[in-house]
Amino acid sequence: MDHNWIDLTHLISSTTLVYPGDPFLEITNRADFPRDGFHMDVIKSGMHVGTHLDSPYHFVETGFGVEEIPLKNVIGYANVIEVKVINGVIKTDDIVEGYSKVDNPYPILLINAGHGVLFNQEEYFKNCPSFEPSFFEFVMNHQIHTIGLDLPTIQYHGESPKQAHLDFLGQEITIIEGLNHLDELHSEVFFAGLPLKIKGLDGSMIRAVAKNLN
Repeated sequence: MDHNWIDLTHLISSTTLVYPGDPFLEITNRADFPRDGFHMDVIKSGMHVGTHLDSPYHFVETGFGVEEIPLKNVIGYANVIEVKVINGVIKTDDIVEGYSKVDNPYPILLINAGHGVLFNQEEYFKNCPSFEPSFFEFVMNHQIHTIGLDLPTIQYHGESPKQAHLDFLGQEITIIEGLNHLDELHSEVFFAGLPLKIKGLDGSMIRAVAKNLN
């Protein structure tokens, strides 16, 4: 086993808290060893539980599903920056400053807001940090095609998540939410977080991992 890989994925179960209004993960046993000689489970779930990504179809009616997300968006070299949360807001200037310090800028950007430690607590959703609208302009100007966050959703300060999702997903920028252990990553990593290849899904739970490069 290669211990250089860092697991960025939250462990989930049928008791994991979900985004308010979303369905809980349900696991049903369909076969077990004493009765059937083998084990089989069936799951019923929304695709935005725990560590997951959003496809354009999540908020864009004509957008494509997870099966059409380019592989370069979910596996490749990535930058990691740590940001401060001030009064619930992640300042774009803080992101710009952090990104300016990386030696090799990549189109996958992982943002560590220190929020993942609240996973599976109500505060994880209630006190979710938000961004300034200028964050979208920064992403577009730097040709970033994937944003990874240790937050349950992406939203602009004082707004619902809808507009931020429309902006990013409308430009086919992949949004990865619910990452974990970003504090263990250096500024440059090799990242992988592949979705299930199921036709037409608006999102997918993923197993996200990374390996430090520097």
